[in-house]
Amino acid sequence: MTARFQARIAGATAVVAGLVAAVVATLLLGSIRDRGLATIADPPALTELKRQLHDDPLNAAVKAQIRELDAGVRAGYLQRQRLLDSGRWVLLGAVLVAVAAGRAAVRLGSAVPHPGQADLSARAFWRQAWHAQDAVLLAVIAAGGAGFFSAWHVGGAGGTSRGAGAHSAAGAGKVPEAPVDEAVYARQWPRFRGPGGDGVAAATNVPVAWNGASGTGLAWSVDIPLPGLSSPVVWVDRVFLTGADKDRREVYAFDRATGRALWRTEIRAPGSDPTPPKVGDDTGYAAPTCATDGNRVYAIFANGDLAALDMTGRVVWAEALGPLASLYGHAASLATWRRWVIVQLDQGAAEEDKSRILAVDGATGRHMWETARPVPNSWATPVVGGPSASAQLITAANPWVMGYDPATGVERWRAEVLAQDVAPSPVWRDGTVYAVNEGACLAAIRAGGTGTVTATHVAWKAVDNLPDICSPLVTGARVYLLTSSGMLTCFEAAGGHKLWEHELGGSCQASPTLARGLVYVFLQDGTAVLVADAPEYREVARNSLGAEGCAASPAFVDGEILVRAKSRLFCVGARR
Repeated sequence: MTARFQARIAGATAVVAGLVAAVVATLLLGSIRDRGLATIADPPALTELKRQLHDDPLNAAVKAQIRELDAGVRAGYLQRQRLLDSGRWVLLGAVLVAVAAGRAAVRLGSAVPHPGQADLSARAFWRQAWHAQDAVLLAVIAAGGAGFFSAWHVGGAGGTSRGAGAHSAAGAGKVPEAPVDEAVYARQWPRFRGPGGDGVAAATNVPVAWNGASGTGLAWSVDIPLPGLSSPVVWVDRVFLTGADKDRREVYAFDRATGRALWRTEIRAPGSDPTPPKVGDDTGYAAPTCATDGNRVYAIFANGDLAALDMTGRVVWAEALGPLASLYGHAASLATWRRWVIVQLDQGAAEEDKSRILAVDGATGRHMWETARPVPNSWATPVVGGPSASAQLITAANPWVMGYDPATGVERWRAEVLAQDVAPSPVWRDGTVYAVNEGACLAAIRAGGTGTVTATHVAWKAVDNLPDICSPLVTGARVYLLTSSGMLTCFEAAGGHKLWEHELGGSCQASPTLARGLVYVFLQDGTAVLVADAPEYREVARNSLGAEGCAASPAFVDGEILVRAKSRLFCVGARR
């Protein structure tokens, strides 16, 4: 085979490879314009079904249709992702072949007379031919490179804005979603201590009498696979819970009507520290309560692993925020605001500057904002209070109660009223924040102002029977405090005057709840004491669940109370 013939073959190969590269690059660049290869978009039928479910959240038939259609949409998305990945590598291979074949054609080709320069030397001719070939190859490389890297960018979109440690199981485009319906949200028990994070239940028909020994008034109970002190949360027909030990972290979903286990998902965030954190007996590895916005469930564990799961138990994204330097183990529960997850990560000593609070996009795991906090490790859970347009994010830790703008993370105000290890969570009620801790005081703070407002916005303080674990309950006219030893104390909300105190006869870790005008207190031995919300102590009922280790705060929903005991989840209510 002559050198001239070899040059022609190499040249033809370079042309074909260049054309392939150009076509594939064009297709990939086109995907940037419409994002069709790299995003999940709801078809009109799915959008309409979601609208129907929004209007009728208990419609099982609509839910089934949504799951079926959504599965098809996601399967199509994954197929497009595979095509995108394949096209990226085909493009790279075509560019490399074009470059190699083009170089070979130049080396093997014979001299061609240069127009107007009959006496051009062979050396000068090859120099010009080489430069001309370079121009063509550079054009191919430029087009191919643009397509390759744009495809890489499109294919890798999503996850958190911090990349490291984040993982999106879907690969990631954000699915368009309707805003959270506040009326629907208020009827659920979507986070620690209910929709407002204050222990006030909207349901007015919860049970007042039951007996665990005889089974009277119990709808069902079910084993919990792994231990934990996190509380149950409820969204429509599902109950969510977390459990963990030193080796595993799991999220569970149970059918609210029957207690049947729907799914069980292990959480393993990329980059998570394999060394188990040191935790205390009163916290454990699954103390933080999960949260839900109706589209996803969010969970965090003592090692700092944060994850979002869809309602079928599939991990949407997960991120390792740890290890966390916490004296007893991380226990702050999650809160949601609109479609964001609020994570309070107070850790270490104040002078170590490790503490922070952040907002994470629930759909993608992207960090929307992050703000440093001048506090040591704490175990309190944040709450969001006030009208939607002027909402405030409230946190508590030694020594500050602080208010932030939940949209930006910018601090608005702070009041110096706390001390020592802060575990009780703050409560927002009618524009006033109530915060308490043993060794400090119970403080009523008018939310607002700018900067340090200790001298101007603290309405009153009280120092009797301060709790070290249980969060306060504000019913409107009265404020209740519950100590770990079982002392229940009632104060006037208007001025802090103590109305009464009563020893309930057992230890407590679960925070009190208000439902149907009664204060529900669950003792650790499984006894529930129901007390009238009144200016004098009046016990209405005392019921036994017959289960030891009731340390988690119960969930109160229409007709039912969900109680987590040491190894079982109980539904107090009528059988369906």
